Amino acid sequence: AQWLAGEGAGSWFHIEQAGIRFRITRYNQLGEIECTGFFIRLGMFNLTLTRPFKFIHVSHCDQVTIMQYGKKIIMKRFKTNNDNQNYDTNSNMLNQRAS
Repeated sequence: AQWLAGEGAGSWFHIEQAGIRFRITRYNQLGEIECTGFFIRLGMFNLTLTRPFKFIHVSHCDQVTIMQYGKKIIMKRFKTNNDNQNYDTNSNMLNQRAS
């Protein structure tokens, strides 16, 4: 996991490959899950998890930005028609939907 400092409090971000998608989980400063989901890469730059990368702003539960080799890689949360809740069940944002 990587720490991304923020205004007031920061978050820990963890990413893993899940087929052609990525599973990203965001934790608060206490290590509690704030949100988790599958993300797809936008744009033409590939993300290689075995190479150095860094989570940067703007990163939240619906979109994550990663810097690798000087290139910004934007990851967007992947939703299906059956995705009725946007956030993990451990989150206090349960049943909210991102716009």
